[in-house]
Amino acid sequence: LSKFADNSFDVVRLWHVLEHTLNPQETLKEAHRVIKLGGELILGIPNIDALSRKIFCDYNKWYEVCNLPLHLFFFSRETLRFLLEKCGFKEISIKTHSGGAMRMALEKVLKPPLSKNGWLRFPWNAIFMISDFLIDKTFWADCLEVHCSK
Repeated sequence: LSKFADNSFDVVRLWHVLEHTLNPQETLKEAHRVIKLGGELILGIPNIDALSRKIFCDYNKWYEVCNLPLHLFFFSRETLRFLLEKCGFKEISIKTHSGGAMRMALEKVLKPPLSKNGWLRFPWNAIFMISDFLIDKTFWADCLEVHCSK
C-alpha cells in the first residue's frame, strides 16, 4: 500500500491478509491513508472467539487448522473494532461466517471417512452443513467479516 498516493481508492479489500502482517496497526493506517474520504475497507480475518477454537484448542488442532505460525495475530470482534477505530475508521460493521475450521478440526480429532468417496461421506457433509449454518447465526463462527469507512 505504501507505493500508492493518498486517497487513491474507493475500496481496499484485505481478505485474510491482516493476520499475516508484521504490524497490523501500520497496515490499517496505510489502508486508511490510501482510501478516499467516504471509501470502504473490507476485511476478512479468523475469529479468535470461534467455537472451533474453544472446543479444540486443548488438542492443538485449531492451531494446525489456522496455519500457525503463518498467522501472526488473532483478533476478537472487540480487539479488531478497537484497532480499526484507533486507525481512524468509522461505521464499523462486523459479521461472522464459517470458514471451515470446525470441519477441519473435527476431521483431525475424529478422523472420520470424510475425504473418501462413498456412502459415509453424505451424512458427515450434511452434519457439517447444518452446524455451519447454525454457528453462522452466532458470534462464534470461524471468520470475522468487516466493512468500515474512512
